[in-house]
Amino acid sequence: MGHKTPFILFAPSAYERESDCACAEGPLLIAPAGQSFDSDCACATETIFGDMLLPGATTWTLPPLLYRTTLSSGYQLAFNPAGSTGVVVLNESAANVLESFTTPAPLDSAIAHQLATLGLLTPLHSTSFTPPHSPLLTLWLHITARCNLHCAYCYAPKSNTDMSLAIGQAAVEAAFRSAQAHGFGGIKIKYAGGEPTLNLSTVRAVHAYAQKLAARTGLELREVLLSNGTLLTSETLMWLRDEGIRLSISLDGIGEAHNRQRALAGGGASFPLVAESIERALALGFSPHLSVTVTAYNVESLAEVAAFALERGLTFNLNFVRPAPGALGLMPSPEQLIAGVEAVLAEIERQPPPYRLIDGLLDRCDLVLLIVIPVGRAILIWL
Repeated sequence: MGHKTPFILFAPSAYERESDCACAEGPLLIAPAGQSFDSDCACATETIFGDMLLPGATTWTLPPLLYRTTLSSGYQLAFNPAGSTGVVVLNESAANVLESFTTPAPLDSAIAHQLATLGLLTPLHSTSFTPPHSPLLTLWLHITARCNLHCAYCYAPKSNTDMSLAIGQAAVEAAFRSAQAHGFGGIKIKYAGGEPTLNLSTVRAVHAYAQKLAARTGLELREVLLSNGTLLTSETLMWLRDEGIRLSISLDGIGEAHNRQRALAGGGASFPLVAESIERALALGFSPHLSVTVTAYNVESLAEVAAFALERGLTFNLNFVRPAPGALGLMPSPEQLIAGVEAVLAEIERQPPPYRLIDGLLDRCDLVLLIVIPVGRAILIWL
């Protein structure tokens, strides 16, 4: 894209998704009002809407702590440590617009308005403006340290320790209290482990308590259970479905591709149990999200798990393995990763789904292209 068109890339830290060992991270999306890109991923993927209200200041300038440095090819990096936005990359044209506010001026263009929205401009007589944050405050609950699998890439220490109901309730209380104090619109609870179904009674009780707090405070409540999928009975699945709790199941491949890196703790294949749980959920009208951790063990068979998901109308995301202590030979090469993702894309092209998948294909990325506001020949693009 030519330098005459203002161009901005950003992945704001305040909008970042939470992650677990099988969940992509990336910025939440700033989109025109009315558009939403939510999914059944375990991550918080709520959309930040683009019609943001800025303070009614008439004159704006550069924040006093704004850091800028020149990159290659005429690009510029900008970061406001006092704001809630992370690092922003501007092309030459967008950088010139930002530079023009060295002399205080009104927001007289769409590009200037969006620079202010990103926290790169501040009202002349106030330095306290912070761009809006995620509408949901996310709470991770480590329900148990017990697990019935022995995953090749697991980094979580295992023990026979369970979270008590008292601790779970106290954590939920604190989350709701913080959400109210800081202007969040709701709470998102992630029930994780270990394998959280091994302490399902606490999950049920904490869920009931969170519902009471949501009703009392008027805050929205969203929940997701992160499971390895081996212990999901019909009763549990129906309870999750009826209570509106999302389900994310780890599925790293079909057959041996899954078993090799997600074996049962005592040895043996876990894939048949996971596949049975998925089919059982679908028969109950409950669609889980599939979370795929990519390693050197399964990178060459990613198309198979993509086909499995697409044939069943399920969303999925790819997560590139992180180094774990004592886990050798798990990291695929860049060439293997590229080939694996290309194979998944080919499978998506072969049987395109009626729902959005692109954001989950590259770990820690959101591949959204939005032309936010056209102004003559100038456009602002958010990736």
